[in-house]
Amino acid sequence: MKNLFYLLILAAVTGCSQSGSQLSWRQETFGHGTFTADSDYVEVSYPVAAGGRSADSINRKIADRIKTGFGLTDEEYARMTPQQATDSLLARKNRDPQTARLPYDLRFHGEIRQCGKVTSLRCTVYTLTGGAHGLLTNLFFNFDTESGKPLDKADLFSDTAGLQRLNRQYFAKHLSDAALSEDALFVGTDQLPLPENVGIDSSGVTMLYNLYEVAPYAIGTIEYRIPYEQAAVATNRPPVATARPDDIKTNKH
Repeated sequence: MKNLFYLLILAAVTGCSQSGSQLSWRQETFGHGTFTADSDYVEVSYPVAAGGRSADSINRKIADRIKTGFGLTDEEYARMTPQQATDSLLARKNRDPQTARLPYDLRFHGEIRQCGKVTSLRCTVYTLTGGAHGLLTNLFFNFDTESGKPLDKADLFSDTAGLQRLNRQYFAKHLSDAALSEDALFVGTDQLPLPENVGIDSSGVTMLYNLYEVAPYAIGTIEYRIPYEQAAVATNRPPVATARPDDIKTNKH
């Protein structure tokens, strides 16, 4: 299997330079309403690619992530833009006198990091459609920048077992730094699986466990970064110097 992580390590030296990539990015936004406790509110910001043969493919995937994040998975939404689908959801909800009284709060923030031949999309999704509190979810999606092909952990890392051992070490360190007890978790550190969401940028590998994934709601999202000089162990290659880019921005609620 082709391993792309070596390309990421090399890219780290130059701050994830994109030689050969023709992609450019702009941020698209749309919204609905003014935030109050008794009215619908929508706040969406997401990256749109232009140029390069993978732009259309990546843009379709980003649009699908927005709609999926808001639960818009029915066939009727398939050909809609994210804004059209969200407007349609609210219109349907507000036609029913019962659901019209229930305000929806829907927020999505997407941000791109390109590193070598990998594009990493971070999505922060917040939905409140009833209940005591909303649900905040963070997702990472990694793509081949040139083709738009989705990349899983097996595409990015040559030694996932080594990565898992390293991840458990950094998870334990995170618990210690945050003064969290392992007793509060659903799983012990020695049984910890790799997270579903792994992000890439030029400073390292971000590991992210969402609410309820390995700990109760009260613990919140668990997130930490493994620097490249350590993550290189998972590639069976020597570490290299790394750049220091800005951290990935998050949308806080």
